[in-house]
Amino acid sequence: CYTHFRSTADLAEHYLKDYPSNVLKNPLFSPFSSSSSSSTTAEQAMMGALKIELQLVLADSTFFTGACLGRLSKIVKAGWNIKQAGSISSSLNKQLVADPASFLPQQQMAIKFGTGVFLWALSWLPPIIVKVLEVIGFQADRVKGVAMLKECSASEISIRAPFASMMLCVNFFILPRALYNVNELLAEAEPIMERALTRWPKSPMFHWMVSFSLRKRGDAEGALRHIQEAIVALKNDSTGMSAPVMLELDSCSCMLMEQKWAEAKTLLEQMVMVQGKGTSVNGLTRMLYAACLQQLGEKEKAMKVLSEMPPEKELMGPDRVFAPMAERCLKRASGVTLLSFEILYLRRDIAHLNPTSAENFARGLEAGWN
Repeated sequence: CYTHFRSTADLAEHYLKDYPSNVLKNPLFSPFSSSSSSSTTAEQAMMGALKIELQLVLADSTFFTGACLGRLSKIVKAGWNIKQAGSISSSLNKQLVADPASFLPQQQMAIKFGTGVFLWALSWLPPIIVKVLEVIGFQADRVKGVAMLKECSASEISIRAPFASMMLCVNFFILPRALYNVNELLAEAEPIMERALTRWPKSPMFHWMVSFSLRKRGDAEGALRHIQEAIVALKNDSTGMSAPVMLELDSCSCMLMEQKWAEAKTLLEQMVMVQGKGTSVNGLTRMLYAACLQQLGEKEKAMKVLSEMPPEKELMGPDRVFAPMAERCLKRASGVTLLSFEILYLRRDIAHLNPTSAENFARGLEAGWN
């Protein structure tokens, strides 16, 4: 992703340098190669609109270049790219406020998307980056950023509407929050998800996000159905893309919520066999697999699966939490007895079981403990 975003930003920068000369060298724009003094008003308007488009592309690609660098722990370079993207978006937004008529309707939405993403994302960045950006004049404003993204998401004309909807999905369902009211979040998010799924019914991303919402509502069966639709949509995609492992793991979590241990075990068994060292979700896969084995009475096999858990240093990101968790299971007298409860608690699913599933789960847990 980094390479693609960086190449796009470089190309946009190339065309903006000495604009419009570099653009007019491209055969695609040969009809506009006449001198500015003899060009028509329509041609001048076209070149003005094209410059804005290039600036928008540069802002978006530079921002996501910074996001990729942040994931690679290159904090200074990440901050610099995000600062550049913010400067371009801020400048365009000021022009839009001053003279809306000089921007096409699609461009107005694109500017709101770029500015909204920047304001929203800035509030989630590590404090060290936020402080650096605040020193040079940028202020995080999550509320304003989300409002701009909502406006773009609802737009019928913006090609960035699905991306704005995707950012809102991430905001409501994936980013961690402390002491939040889940029902308030769902009430705000669900209309956006419903509209997105109506407009893009075959989008794997939106089916996946709807499954998040349904899991929070305790509807594990409905969540599983949407995850499976997402997996089918990916398999039917012209690129032949395979389903991300996280989609399959979420489907397993839904099966665990419904106590479909054998069904989940079959899928997880295959996943454990194909995953290699360093896989970003290797630890979670093994924990879910061991939980299923424990519930099916295969405790010795469950303990063996946990004993083969890669060391913490070989796991990636949040997945590292599962190495010490597996160690604790191997050392304690109760072994894996409580593992199914622990893994659903850790994934924040235990609190959202519907009453029937919760009672069945509690009875099974009590029987296992006894």
